[in-house]
Amino acid sequence: MRNLLLSIIVFLGISAYAQDWKSNKLVSNPSYGSSAYSVEVADVRNSGLNSVFVSTSSGGVYEWVWNSTSKTWAYNTLITGFTGHITLHAGDGRNDETTRLYIVEWNLSGRILEASYTSGKWVIDTIATHDNNTGVFIGDCRGAGINRLYVCTLAGVYEYTYNGVDWNKSAISTQTSAAGPGYIGDALNNGTNKYVSPGEEVTMFSWNNTKFDNTTFEYTIS
Repeated sequence: MRNLLLSIIVFLGISAYAQDWKSNKLVSNPSYGSSAYSVEVADVRNSGLNSVFVSTSSGGVYEWVWNSTSKTWAYNTLITGFTGHITLHAGDGRNDETTRLYIVEWNLSGRILEASYTSGKWVIDTIATHDNNTGVFIGDCRGAGINRLYVCTLAGVYEYTYNGVDWNKSAISTQTSAAGPGYIGDALNNGTNKYVSPGEEVTMFSWNNTKFDNTTFEYTIS
């Protein structure tokens, strides 16, 4: 009897804390017949409110803004007419405490774009072009307290630094084929960020105060 009572108490305790995930449809795709590819949630308007940014397979980038009064979503179009997959990332790429949206296109001469919300409208600037961009990230990979823009492609990994007027480009590697978006983080748990790039091999890039060293992870898929 004591064991039965204990089992009931444990069951009730678990039930009290167990909750199911709810799936809610936020919005419908504004481009008929296409599907969403990349998504980002960030305060790119720098208003203190987040928006949802989505790229689609039909070559568009859209912003959804939640209206807490009417409990509805409204969407705005940033770009259309791209081809190939589009990857998104938001961050302070210019080190001016302003969040912008960075957009890369997987295509021959794929564009690298920066979207800024200025004076009530979206301004889209082209940073550069690369063949087959697969991902974009912002971070401090050199440990210098300066954010930089990292773009991975099927033909290399590149770093862009904003100098106050324009973007300076450096090639981290022209040998590494990044088949998908990379990631910036403290992979070695030593307080220093690294850039980790996926592909046929997973490669980690570390700044040695002069250049980026690389380490390849060996793995077997069975």
